[in-house]
Formats: sequence, C-alpha cells, structure tokens
Amino acid sequence: MKGETANIFAKVLSVIAVALVLIPMSALTGFSQEKKATTIRHKPADYFVEGHRIRIDAKVSDEAGVSLVRCYFRTEEEANFVFVAMSEVGEGHYRGILPAPSEHTERIIYLLLAVNSNEKIAKTQEFLLKKDGEKEIPEWQQTNSKGNIRVSTELAQVT
Repeated sequence: MKGETANIFAKVLSVIAVALVLIPMSALTGFSQEKKATTIRHKPADYFVEGHRIRIDAKVSDEAGVSLVRCYFRTEEEANFVFVAMSEVGEGHYRGILPAPSEHTERIIYLLLAVNSNEKIAKTQEFLLKKDGEKEIPEWQQTNSKGNIRVSTELAQVT
C-alpha cells in the first residue's frame, strides 16, 4: 500500500515537472506583466468656505496615457452628480475648479474619474467636504473668480 501511494505521488510530481518545463514562462508570469492600472492620487481638503471657488488637484498616471480627467460633485440634497473637466497643469498633475458653494450648501460630495487611452475607466472613492465658515479661507479656495466655469452632466435631460 505504501509503495502504491509513493508511486502515485511520484507520477503526479513527474507530470507537474514536465508541465513546468513545457509551459512557457511568459504564460506563467503573464498576469504580473499586465500594464499597471490608472492611478489617481488626491489629498482631500478638510473643509470649504462658502462663496469661494474650490480648486481640486490630483496626480493621475497610466502607462497607456491619460485621455481625460473629471471631478464629479454634488451636494447632499442633489441626487445626481455633475462634473467639471480637469486640465493637465503639469506632468501628470490635473486641476479642476468647482463653482463657489452658496451659503446654504453644507456639504459637497465629490469623486475623481480618469479614462486612459485604451478607454479604461478608473475612479476614486467619494470624498466629503464640509462647510466651515469660521475658519480662514484656505489657499486652494483663493482662486481667481473671473471667468465662467463649465459644469456638465451625463444626463440627457435635466428636470
């Protein structure tokens, strides 16, 4: 009985050894050689002050190239997100400007979305910005208030 078990075990080991020799190494390591996914690095702010535009910055990279970056946002009262396009302002550094929140806005929920050149989509978690009118206006809110901000939606019809 022990001899039969040892014989079967030896045959199984032989089959595994032959398979390892015959299977190309590239097939075994193919999964690890896939290109890295899109990475989005963003440090969320702690708060916002009403009446001042909000600058959102992120580092976005992808070996395939980055086609577009957007910041989707909404208030807690709104069901749907709207978005602003983010522009590349440096090597892999993207920036978007959100409109100034009104005095009635208490919280802003936002996330970042990027599409690479292969049309693969990556997005971040949702971030929460809370209003704090008692604090000093942060540097990232002291943006130039001249000019229009184009806010877009994915919805075909807004009601």
